[in-house]
Amino acid sequence: MKNLILLALALIITTNVSANEHSKFFIGTYSSPPYLQVKDNTVKGLSINTMECIFNKLNVDVSFAIYPLERALVELQKNTIDGVFPVNDSDNENDNKTLPVSIRKWYWLSNFKINNAQLISNEKLIGTVRGSPEHFWLIENNYEINVLVSTQKQLFDMFKMGRVDAFIFDKNLINTSKYFQNTLASVESHWLFIRYESEHLVFSNKILANHPNLIDQFNQFIFVCAPISHRLTNNEKQLLKTYSEDYFTKVANYLHLHPATLLKDELIKNAYETLDHRWNTEVNGEQGGLYDFIINSKLSKFLADLQNNSNNTITEILVIDSDGYTLAVSQATTDLYQGDEPKFINPHGANEIHISDILYDQSTQTYQSQISFPLPKSMLPARIVTLGVNIKRVLHNAPVTLP
Repeated sequence: MKNLILLALALIITTNVSANEHSKFFIGTYSSPPYLQVKDNTVKGLSINTMECIFNKLNVDVSFAIYPLERALVELQKNTIDGVFPVNDSDNENDNKTLPVSIRKWYWLSNFKINNAQLISNEKLIGTVRGSPEHFWLIENNYEINVLVSTQKQLFDMFKMGRVDAFIFDKNLINTSKYFQNTLASVESHWLFIRYESEHLVFSNKILANHPNLIDQFNQFIFVCAPISHRLTNNEKQLLKTYSEDYFTKVANYLHLHPATLLKDELIKNAYETLDHRWNTEVNGEQGGLYDFIINSKLSKFLADLQNNSNNTITEILVIDSDGYTLAVSQATTDLYQGDEPKFINPHGANEIHISDILYDQSTQTYQSQISFPLPKSMLPARIVTLGVNIKRVLHNAPVTLP
């Protein structure tokens, strides 16, 4: 049902955008490895592929003009271009940003061990690419920068020669060049996860005045176009699975002693097609029979306690029945029906764990993944336990594996 609604919305969106007389967008951009490179006045890369995919689904032509970032933002303010990409959260604080089109995975690369609680001493030489997001982040966080270069390759050269002790880079950059891989193999190196850094498309005021729903329309197609930067590595998935297993075991043990209860017949009255609407209405009002049955159940209160005691690492916990409906939640969710989600329609089989790629929560600017564990049939009607996990908190304390 939900998929059919989204498909219908997508068709409406495409019609709305293409029907407008402004049928071509001009986006300012610049080199931002590893997902976007400028060579011979041409922009290429996985982020550009994603952008072209999204605009194609919106039935809009797009062209890219090459600018330095600061110049592009000036042109954006003047409405001489329709958008700028990529823009980081700290670059632009207005409301014209889309959800992340690409997500950088920032790590320290150093020739010495760095602990989470340890600042890099002034005796160590820090390098960065001039004018890069990493450069601005180092300045904002009061790091002393000793070496400024023009390219990532120069940073690796300096690191290999011992003229730079530490620098920040995107882990996926290693996959783009044998040279980078060989450099790391030839010298002592240590990695430490820092943060995810999101890259957004920012639209001009003028283009949004002409297309008031453009950001929502654009956002709906980001995951459809499957940005590679949103994907988790096998090592990251294993770390999330290992971290989540203890919470899953606690939920499973509770369900073994206190079996879940189906949604009462008198609550649903065979009106499954209107259940999500009713749920949203009651959640907004924080009252109602359906709301009380789920939110105030002993199972939901147990899940809420687990989440509250997780030091903000667990973002949500759901118990889902064999029909795809939520039986209990640690906090109120938008959708009661989960049966059309990948965690329920598991392509690997009903008895395997499903781990989602990176999900970005715009309201909290956190990066999450949903890990869904199947329950044995003996625990019916409960069938799946889904845990939302703050990826950044898990990776901060995890060992790093080279690609």
